[in-house]
Formats: sequence, C-alpha cells, structure tokens
Amino acid sequence: MGYSQSMKTDNSRKNQVVVLGLCPTGLAVIRALGRKEIAVNGVDKDRWAVGFFSRYCKKLGHFDIDKQSEAAALLQSLIEYGRKASKKPVLLATSDDFLVFLAKHNETLREFYIFPEITEEVLDNFLNKKRFYQICSRNGVVTPRTFFLEKDRINSIANEVSYPCIFKPIYTHIWDRKLKGLKAFMVNSPSEFIERYNMVKTLGLSNNIMVQEVVEGPTEEIYIFAAYFDKNSKPLGIFTGRKLRQYPPDFGNTTLAEGFVCEEISSKAIDILTKMKYHGLCDVEFKRDRKDNKLKIIEINPRPGRWYSLAEESGINLLYNAYLDLIGEKVDSQDHVMESGKKWVFWERDIFTVIGYINKKMLDASGYYKSINGKKVNAIYAKDDKLPALIYPFNQILMLLKRKLLCAN
Repeated sequence: MGYSQSMKTDNSRKNQVVVLGLCPTGLAVIRALGRKEIAVNGVDKDRWAVGFFSRYCKKLGHFDIDKQSEAAALLQSLIEYGRKASKKPVLLATSDDFLVFLAKHNETLREFYIFPEITEEVLDNFLNKKRFYQICSRNGVVTPRTFFLEKDRINSIANEVSYPCIFKPIYTHIWDRKLKGLKAFMVNSPSEFIERYNMVKTLGLSNNIMVQEVVEGPTEEIYIFAAYFDKNSKPLGIFTGRKLRQYPPDFGNTTLAEGFVCEEISSKAIDILTKMKYHGLCDVEFKRDRKDNKLKIIEINPRPGRWYSLAEESGINLLYNAYLDLIGEKVDSQDHVMESGKKWVFWERDIFTVIGYINKKMLDASGYYKSINGKKVNAIYAKDDKLPALIYPFNQILMLLKRKLLCAN
C-alpha cells in the first residue's frame, strides 16, 4: 500500500476526476479527460502502473484491494479526498476488480462522488457471464452455444459439445488472479475436455468455468462497440469498429483495431443495453459466425475498453461526454460525426501477436504492411505524453518477475 505525499484536493473550477485502475485502459481515460484541462487523479494496485506516469495524472496512491486491509484503506482515503473537494469529483473504474470495489461501496461513495449507478446486483448482470447469457436469451439476443459445468454433468457435456470449444471464466477478475493473461483456452476433444477441467479444478476454479462453442471466422469479423448511456439509457455518442489482431491470436485482447461506422452493430448493442436499462460507459464485442452468418454477442464490459482512444481519435470522445453528463452539463453528441478508417495499435503487444499470426499462417508481409497503413493512435505512446512509453517496458518486466516468483512458491 502506498500514498502520495499529500492527499490535498485541487479546488479548481471544474469537477475533478478520480480514476480507479491505471493500466493502458486507465491511461486512455486519463488522457481523454486531461487534454480537456480536467484535473485527473489516479489509484491503482501497482505502484508502477503506467497511468501514474502520465503528465495528466496526479497520483493518489496504490492499494492492493485484493487484501481486505488495503481495500478498507482505499475506501477511507477516497472518503477523505471527496470530503475535501469543493465540488463532487467524478469517479470512474477501468477494471473489473475496481468495479467490484465500487459496487460494494456504492452507497458510501455516492455521498462524496458522482458516478453511474453501480450496485452489486447491476454489476453482476455483466460480470457474471452465466447471468449475462441468461439475460441475452430472454431478450432474443443471439449468443454462441454455451454450457455451464455441473459436477455430475462433466462427462455428458464433454460428449455433447461440438469441437473445438473454449473454456472461459464466468467471473473474469477471479479467473485472472490464477491465470493472468489467459483469456480462454481451446479444447479439441472429449479427453482434452476432461483433462482441462481437472487442471482448472486444481486451481480452485471449477465453479468459475463456462464452455462455449467456437464462433468460426477471422479476427476481422470481431466487432467492437462503445458508447456512454445516460441515466435514461440514451446513448450520448457512439463508436463502432473491428479487431484486426488480438493476442493470443485465437482468443485474446485487442492489439490492432480499426474504426468504421456500422449501423448493424450499433442497433444490436443499443437494443440490449436499453433493455437492460444501462447507465454508464461500455465496451461490447460481437463476432459474425461464418457457419450461419449470424452476428453473435460475446461480451459486454460495463466500463471503458483499452482502445477507447481510438473512439477519441475518430471524433467521438465518449469519456468527455460521460464527464459532462455526469456533472449536469449539456452533451452535444449529435454534433460529432465519427470518422472511419483510423486505427489503434498496442505496439508493445502487437509485435508478439504478429509472430503468432505468421506462425499460424494467418498473416504475411504484405498483409502486415497493409494492416498498419493509415492514421494511427498508440495505446501507450503519445507525443504530448511520452513518459508512459518509457516506463511501460519496465512495468512488464516487473510483472513477469512477480509471476515467476509466485509460480516458484
């Protein structure tokens, strides 16, 4: 646990912002608001989190909220900070674990901060993938065929599911504590199914697995949607795009994406989020299944995505729209027209992605050069904010060393 030298509040004219979670996603939030001359303050579990080194961020402290004592310390520090502010700060969470913290302390923090309604029940509609897929089913939203494992049905499901299939978590933030960086893994036969299940069981995650049939198709058929929905579930600014690469190549996180206007994606995402009476920022993923040509929803994250700077670069600053609406100012979202064709690249990860795609014969030299042509925004590097790009490699080395130490113990 750590603190900045002082927790003094900058009593500026505008409402300040406190960002919980300063990974590359948090960095995108910091820059989008900091460039609007809004004071941004940051909290993370890791003292070396990349967002701490942005010129637009003032460090409030680092707290390992997986530890009960440090979660309590963070809550107390936030209360003290909010109490000193001349205007209620806006509070934004950029990761699932900080969303859980925010939902748990929703009533307490609402006295001192402004943020979208986020009770534990509302949050569970999104973080609990079992509950989320049930909501989709009730609302006629097409999803991949999905199984939730029960102890007495492991063998029958192994023989019933189509292969290849994937194992993925019901609660991603719980899964990530044991399987960091592994979003999902492929299973190709009933025997491998049982083997993988037993492996996950030894990690204490047997109640946190879902099995999903693979949505076949290239990475380019994975579509992304982002918006900010006001308290009446009206979207104030809409961004759509698609993935071009992800790491790992089969089921991973975006390393290269492209923005383009797509009414079909917008319509489907807005429909389900409106029915769920959603309020806040979101990151939605769909994939078109080449088996039946249907667009199937993969997940909705009730927070910003790490590629949100692409929306900003494309003319839709969703984070600023959210800020204005939350503090009660008018949002002229209709005045902003999205520009297609801009790209977002996470260079530090994309280099490994490219190697994986080449090994799988999913990419050649001409395809690579074509993919990186055009105007781009970088996940870490920015001309007006260079230090995070210098710090990030050291951050990743430290993370690898920590993982090796954990594995050794």
